[in-house]
Amino acid sequence: MKRWLAGTLLVVVAPFVWALPTVADVDAEVQKGHYAQAESMMQVVVAAKPQSARAHYVLAEILAHNGRFSAAAAEEARARHLDPR
Repeated sequence: MKRWLAGTLLVVVAPFVWALPTVADVDAEVQKGHYAQAESMMQVVVAAKPQSARAHYVLAEILAHNGRFSAAAAEEARARHLDPR
C-alpha cells in the first residue's frame, strides 16, 4: 500500500516539480534584475526545446544584456535558422 501511494504521489507531483520555466517566469526574473537567474532558466528551456526559435531568441536577448555578445549572436543565429521569417 505504501509503495502504491508513493508511486501515485510521484506521478502526480513530478510534472509540477520538473516543469519548464515559462516566459512569465523568466520575465519576472528580468524585471527584478536577476539576469543570471533568467539566463539559467532559459538555458534549461533551450536544452529541453532545442527547436524553439523563440527560446533561442529570448536567451540571445538576455546574453546580450549581460554583455556576452558573441554567445548572443550565436543564439540569435540559431533562432533565425530555426525560423527565418
